[in-house]
Amino acid sequence: MWNLNVNNTSTYFCLAMLSTRMFKICQHPFYIPSAIKLCNLSSGFHQIRRKPANEMNNGQVRLLMEVFDYPYRETYKIVYRHKVLRTLDQNLIQRVADILNRFGIEKGDIAEHPLVLTIFPATIENHTMLLEEGGFTHVTAKHLNSYITIVRKPLRLLKVHQYIPSHIDVPENFLSYLKEPPPSFDPLHSKGVSHDTSFMDIQMAVLSHYLCWRLEMKPDELDSLMKTYSRLKHKSFRLIEKSLKVLEEELGFSKEKIKRHGYLIHSHAGNTLDTLNRVKTLGGMDIRTMFHKYPKIIATATDTLIKTAQHLQDFGIPDEAIQKCPEVFTLGSDTVFQRLGALQSVPEFTGLARHPRVLRLVHHQRKACSRLGYLQDMKVKCASLHILSSTQVQFERSPGSSCWMARMLWGYIFKHLRNTVWALPMESPD
Repeated sequence: MWNLNVNNTSTYFCLAMLSTRMFKICQHPFYIPSAIKLCNLSSGFHQIRRKPANEMNNGQVRLLMEVFDYPYRETYKIVYRHKVLRTLDQNLIQRVADILNRFGIEKGDIAEHPLVLTIFPATIENHTMLLEEGGFTHVTAKHLNSYITIVRKPLRLLKVHQYIPSHIDVPENFLSYLKEPPPSFDPLHSKGVSHDTSFMDIQMAVLSHYLCWRLEMKPDELDSLMKTYSRLKHKSFRLIEKSLKVLEEELGFSKEKIKRHGYLIHSHAGNTLDTLNRVKTLGGMDIRTMFHKYPKIIATATDTLIKTAQHLQDFGIPDEAIQKCPEVFTLGSDTVFQRLGALQSVPEFTGLARHPRVLRLVHHQRKACSRLGYLQDMKVKCASLHILSSTQVQFERSPGSSCWMARMLWGYIFKHLRNTVWALPMESPD
């Protein structure tokens, strides 16, 4: 403890000032214990969308019978051996089976490698198309299960094992699938690249060449893009080309805007077009305008946007609140429904339903719950929507945080010393 030579009156005045400032946080405060109650209710909704692994669902087994084209007993053995299959949602199983069938993967092949059903449909689509573009004659369930291992193998080894025919020029094969290919490019003649280079490295060299040409990017811009959005490494060339075409021609995005928001390259063209056809407005705003202002929403599935918009309408959330926090559409529709339900179940929060910034509490719920616990430990009894959902820098500057209290204390100490010690006349050296 510091032994400061200050009079009691000044000390008590300082503490009173701190307490007063801490409780006057904003014009719309709410009581923190009520907010803690909201967090406790919400935590019950964070359930994994999978069934307990020890349950054997007969309906699920019968669905897998159709997927595998196996009798009940054989299917039951597979499910018993691979417990993860019991946790999968039946809708997901059906969607994965449909896309595997679309790419010509046989049911018997799926039964021999059933873990392929745990891969998301979009991932299967990208990986299958990318392997085809790289020269694979036939993609199987085994290839998809071991995708990362396969693409890290040297090109020479893949040709020796006849994954890729020996006469295939892999770089040219990638570009041959594009409707508007860039100028010819041969990475095998580049420095440090040879037939001992991995499939992935060759694919990345071709992809870098294509994106630099297509988006007029500089090498350092591309390096930054790839480090930030590493999933682009496994994106199909055909799907990238379609996405860029939709972004430029349908939405009017410039190359500069696409480069600033690199995640747009990974968006799915089919989903974007589906959204434009089925969703005309979001939060009272034209869908194209919403896409331009908040591009992240483009990556959200159309059905999710529709369900989320319906949940917001059912809970009476006004358009003004939606336009102030459109990021809520980047969450899952079930998550939004659960968080809105938890918010409505606390009586102290019912008055916030039509607050313009209420959706920030829904969008930043985990951050808000963490900060509420911290503020409660600091004996702060009320907070605001702004403080709970603000950035870390803004939160540290807010009244009630330890950084804010430290600045206030040092400010008081400095002011006191300036008015007392430093104000004394200096003694003459004589």
